[in-house]
Amino acid sequence: MRHLALWVICVWILHPVNGQTLTSALADDQLPAFKMQHFPASFHPVWMKSDILITGGSANFYSNIFYLKNTNLFELRSKVDMLRTMQADEAAGSKMDAIGLDFHTGRSRYQAAGQATLFGPAFWYKINSEWSVGIYSRLSVLGSAGNIPDEINYPSYDSKRTNQPFNIRSFSGNAMSMGSIGAHASRNISFSDWDVNVGMNVQWNFGLDMLGVRMNQDIDAWTKLENNSVRISNASIHWHYTYTNETLSKYKLKVNGQGASLDFGIAIRPKKSSLKWEAMLALNQLGFIEYYKSTESHDIAFDRAIELNSADFSSFNDLRSYSAKLEEQALGREAGMSTVNKVLVPTKGSLSGSFLIHMDPNLQIQSLISFPFSLADPRLIVGVQYNFRYWKVFPYATLTNWQTYSPGLSIRAGYFTLGSNNVSAFFNSDRLDHADLHLLFSYNWNDKSLKKKRNRGTDKCYSF
Repeated sequence: MRHLALWVICVWILHPVNGQTLTSALADDQLPAFKMQHFPASFHPVWMKSDILITGGSANFYSNIFYLKNTNLFELRSKVDMLRTMQADEAAGSKMDAIGLDFHTGRSRYQAAGQATLFGPAFWYKINSEWSVGIYSRLSVLGSAGNIPDEINYPSYDSKRTNQPFNIRSFSGNAMSMGSIGAHASRNISFSDWDVNVGMNVQWNFGLDMLGVRMNQDIDAWTKLENNSVRISNASIHWHYTYTNETLSKYKLKVNGQGASLDFGIAIRPKKSSLKWEAMLALNQLGFIEYYKSTESHDIAFDRAIELNSADFSSFNDLRSYSAKLEEQALGREAGMSTVNKVLVPTKGSLSGSFLIHMDPNLQIQSLISFPFSLADPRLIVGVQYNFRYWKVFPYATLTNWQTYSPGLSIRAGYFTLGSNNVSAFFNSDRLDHADLHLLFSYNWNDKSLKKKRNRGTDKCYSF
């Protein structure tokens, strides 16, 4: 069980960093302090003057590598001590109230993605009918992968015979925890037939912890040996990490790097069309973080066969000791000769879009789509939104990674917004391999110059 747990942790750590994750709250035009962080250009109700996102959070996970059986999100916390590694049918027939950990099979490549983000505070302000500005902050832990080869999927690897070489295709990735402080500006440009909104976010990013690995080429021959040993032939590997919290015994919050990133957006809507619609497009997280404190980067390359035994690493409990031993065995020389103490990590971005059709002032058909540049966890959301001044209900369907459908629901009541892209994960215990939840607390103010106009008639949210 210990080795399996280490395998799960390692596969998760090897994921390439991805951009922001699509949530249904981005469909709500009455949350501009939140929405501007993903869609820098968007249209909002004419009566809205300012909005503050006091706090909020989102968490999501998707995997077609492994899944849990006999549990859902409500039960997971109380059952986590009962986690057992077993086949799905064994878990289903078990008389014990145990969670079964099983694995997807039958694919040449596997994907997984996850993110946890703490939002706020953030503030959005409409200066006039043309200009809007804002500031925001958030703290995130990010990870995703879209190219994990079948050779290192646990069932496939476990079934390999000893002393029989096999090929492992190249892959790369990294994970990080980071924070962002950003400034937003957008401008509405009115033409005779169109309203066009353009916007941009500028972010200062500070990096906390990170870990990354890149296989520069396929490993020609990986051979399982007796006594938890392997033989590796002809490999070129790069890895980097921060060691502030390498032992995980006591977490230290330390800024080990900094950088910057940009978001761009454009939104359009017709003025004279009988069909009232809006479209938005955004490029997110185009930037980098340079780590230069408590950082190490290593490169090894060899064209001979080397043997590694887990017993040689069993006495270590920190990343630097593991790295030094691996470098020594692979290169046959003193560790540290290839060490660099500075790493530039790109913040892998995404391309996102939204399309909205107004059926009447309070009823819209809404779609959201996101394409991460890492090609992991693309997501499509389609639903019908009932949107009013003080409340909103948005039932929708989510397609994740073009493979998995799930029912979603987002509700705004007053100042609170709660939603999930997979409501069934809270109740269905058959298979838990993707989950999502977001919670926001915000407050907005009216434009007092429009108060008299609203009191004389119906308060319509949009003006075309």
